[in-house]
Amino acid sequence: MVNDFTRSEITSNASTWDKNKEFPIPTFKKAAELGLCSLYISPDNGGSGLSRLDSSIVFEALGAGCNSTACYISIHNMCNGIIDTFGS
Repeated sequence: MVNDFTRSEITSNASTWDKNKEFPIPTFKKAAELGLCSLYISPDNGGSGLSRLDSSIVFEALGAGCNSTACYISIHNMCNGIIDTFGS
């Protein structure tokens, strides 16, 4: 699923985003719909509950299409994980 998403949504658009200095909000929304923005969130809170190792496979697949997009989604997940763990 992640490889398909990367091919169809990221790889085919990354050079255009860079050239036009675009922040691809619609692509991030699609990633969120697929659960790629809540990898570290516990299932009780609507996330996938993946380990860091499992998630690294997801980020590797995303990075094959665009490193900066993969980094943004990785950092988003890190922040969400902190909120899930320590938030009240």
